[in-house]
Amino acid sequence: MRITITGAAGMLGRDLAAVLSSSPQQHQLHLIDIQECDITGRGQVRACLEAARPQLVIHAAAYTNVDGAESDAESALRVNAEGARNVALAAAEIGARLIYISTDYVFDGCRDRPYVEDDRPNPLNVYGRSKWLGECAAGEHPDSLVVRTAWLYGRHGRHFPGAILEQARQGGPLRVVNDQTGCPTWTRDLAQGLAGLLGGGRGTLHLAGGGSCTWYGFALAVLEEVGKREPLPPVAVEPMSTAELGRAAPRPRYSVLESNRLAELGLAPLPHWRDALGRFFSE
Repeated sequence: MRITITGAAGMLGRDLAAVLSSSPQQHQLHLIDIQECDITGRGQVRACLEAARPQLVIHAAAYTNVDGAESDAESALRVNAEGARNVALAAAEIGARLIYISTDYVFDGCRDRPYVEDDRPNPLNVYGRSKWLGECAAGEHPDSLVVRTAWLYGRHGRHFPGAILEQARQGGPLRVVNDQTGCPTWTRDLAQGLAGLLGGGRGTLHLAGGGSCTWYGFALAVLEEVGKREPLPPVAVEPMSTAELGRAAPRPRYSVLESNRLAELGLAPLPHWRDALGRFFSE
């Protein structure tokens, strides 16, 4: 299959390219990032896709600075909303299917149960709103699939486990938010899950690490996993509230994702987040 991946230099894009390039199906990959194609330029996107003629576009490019978006909404909306519309329109024009990567931050976190695909988005922050508008743009494509995921970490970018480990090696202490709950997701597992969606699926799908935890629980798990592999200095880890952290963008209190659709597509859920974390550090 001929596949174009946008955001190919990003954390997910690089793992996705690695997974698909090692597939026995021998996909033809067309990898683009901002250097090759600025998705905010509709003409650039159209020319790029017309030259590659992919059968599938996986749109993973995004503006991901959640706090920065609060003071630079224009950039977030231009990339995540207008950019997604440009990609969706160009993909539709050449007859390519579209997979759009979205986020748990399209939800407000006011529920006390996991969010499923049919739950109504109500983003709290500019970043979440820009991604929701991107979902709407992707949905205008007649053969598109929106895949929501959450709390990504991976080898090829800045991520939460790396930040915790760096602070721990310096001796801490660590104060970590304990009133936000979500689904940590290793980008390698997500990439493998996305590989299972190449053959079809429309609408919206949730695909995130199994189980859930708070950022505080995630931090403790990181230290436990690393401690099995290397000595770490004694580190005090204290829970704190989101209000104490004082970030610019409000976050959903509870944004756990659950899927009602994986089974109907014949797909297994992603592994539990603790299992993934152990494999991540083992590599």
